[in-house]
Amino acid sequence: MEFSEKLSALLSLTATKNVVLARALNIDTAQISRMKTGARKMPAKSNLVHAIAGFLAGEFDSEYRLSALYELTKDVRLHTNTGEGTLTTVIYDWLISPNSAPQSQGGEFLNHNPKLRPHSLKATAHKEEIAKSSMGNQGFIAYYNNEGIRQAVRDFSGYVLALDKPTTIRVFTDQAMDWLLEDKAFTEELSDIATKLVKKGCQFQRIQPPNQDTESVFRSIERWLPAYMAGALKLFYYPRTRDELHRRTIIVAQGHITLDSCSLAGQTEIPMSILTTDKMTVQLTDDHYTKILQSCKTMMNIHTDHSDNKPSQLLKSMAAMEDSGICKAGRLSAHTLPPALLALIGQRSTPAMQKLWANYKKCMDIEAKVLANHSFTDILCLPELTDVLQGTVAIPGTRTGSGHCLYYKPEEYQLHLENILRYISIYPNYRVTLLKEPLLEDITFYAKGNSHAAIIKETDSLALFDILEQNLAMSLCDYLNYLVKNKLQANSGQEAVERLREELRRLKAATKD
Repeated sequence: MEFSEKLSALLSLTATKNVVLARALNIDTAQISRMKTGARKMPAKSNLVHAIAGFLAGEFDSEYRLSALYELTKDVRLHTNTGEGTLTTVIYDWLISPNSAPQSQGGEFLNHNPKLRPHSLKATAHKEEIAKSSMGNQGFIAYYNNEGIRQAVRDFSGYVLALDKPTTIRVFTDQAMDWLLEDKAFTEELSDIATKLVKKGCQFQRIQPPNQDTESVFRSIERWLPAYMAGALKLFYYPRTRDELHRRTIIVAQGHITLDSCSLAGQTEIPMSILTTDKMTVQLTDDHYTKILQSCKTMMNIHTDHSDNKPSQLLKSMAAMEDSGICKAGRLSAHTLPPALLALIGQRSTPAMQKLWANYKKCMDIEAKVLANHSFTDILCLPELTDVLQGTVAIPGTRTGSGHCLYYKPEEYQLHLENILRYISIYPNYRVTLLKEPLLEDITFYAKGNSHAAIIKETDSLALFDILEQNLAMSLCDYLNYLVKNKLQANSGQEAVERLREELRRLKAATKD
């Protein structure tokens, strides 16, 4: 959509007249009319576009309008926060975004999810602290309808937070999620609760039900990101088809408390939920969960420097896969680092980092062999040259468990650029797509074939999310392939070479001065 079409859609959705917007912005009504018709392009001054977004954000005062805004923007931030500040940012980002086809759910997840950032574990302020439930050790409490299950979740969480020690929380639900999504404030509150439970030291097990569409899966992942990022969650999926009648929610804090709820397929209002601390009921519910788990498969593995399976081990196995590959790096990619640069890194790094780079070197050698028969596409974004000269651009892959990393020296950056050009010249199957703006700068996405994908987080310390469930992996792979096809044009390969050469010329000229 063009800027004019987007503006017209927002004005129509909010029933805002041209004259009302013009008065709010203190500009002539004719300017609004020209922007709507396309006679005037998007304003060059970003503060005017931001003012338009700020005014319209205040007009999204109903669930209908918020839902319609999501359908327009497909911005996942609207799932968790509909405050006016977030609405302004969402509308502004959408208005200034370049014209493109609708993204896949994987694209939306990667592009717009702020919780993949390192500050995701900072608990947001909430008006009321969660209090421990007042029921006794043998208590059973019934909650009714959707508001009831929301309160049951609050009371369950309050009880666990008040325990002397952390515990394992096991979750299964295949009920309609209207009780969660219809209340935006509660959705945000639930993310806050998850953060507090993670900080307490609780571990989570969660079973993803079958037959969910990709959007539902991504929404679910977003809600659980605090636990993902802390390595406190084990995610499984139930691969078999469930009947079209019964639906159930089970949440068990092992040995302490359980929440149980039943409904029918297609029923959006949850009739009744039961919360209990009765020891026998908690134990039998936990046993039932274990039996379900025995029929499940792992959906996603999280590897860190502290886990048994290191990220480098998984990267090595992915590199050896005889299939086409694609990688979206934060800026430049680690697998094109030249041996000369690796030697320089070794001279100024710790023993732990030297071991890390020995593993990376093995991955590079393996990928070079695979390139002989299979294509590999790098999606890169050149950093600002001034940042390189000032020594503030991190060398990819050098983040260690301590949170430290190494930064390019100008001569090291030059070696990397020259090696990318060397790859392009000697490997016909190696392709480069250069983005003008970074896409999630601290996240690398790596895919092999159309069903194996991994997300690599390099903030604070290295963490790798190995996606095993095929539908989820395929969705993310499809998004990267769409991104490449959208960017690749007739002479785009040569254009990338010319841009890289120009960057080298600028770098050499700057270092001569």
